[in-house]
Amino acid sequence: MLFIDPMITSPPELEHRTKIVNKPQLAEEIDAYLFGGGITVDRYFLVGDLIGHVSAKGREFDLLIEDDLAAACRKRLLELGVSRRCVHR
Repeated sequence: MLFIDPMITSPPELEHRTKIVNKPQLAEEIDAYLFGGGITVDRYFLVGDLIGHVSAKGREFDLLIEDDLAAACRKRLLELGVSRRCVHR
């Protein structure tokens, strides 16, 4: 099951994600999930196991998705050259 918080999915670039019923399996399906709302690869970032992106208005959002889908998305983003951010404590 895909966890979607209506407060997080309010930006227009995330609306397409609410329509996903089955977990994407292929790279094309992962790309449709990640980029289908117009978010470009340069707006994504990784922090540990967390996937995030910066909205058109400059606000950072975390993707709240279950483990299998998150792992596939992380793998795809790394393949596309998305960088990891360091966590400073």
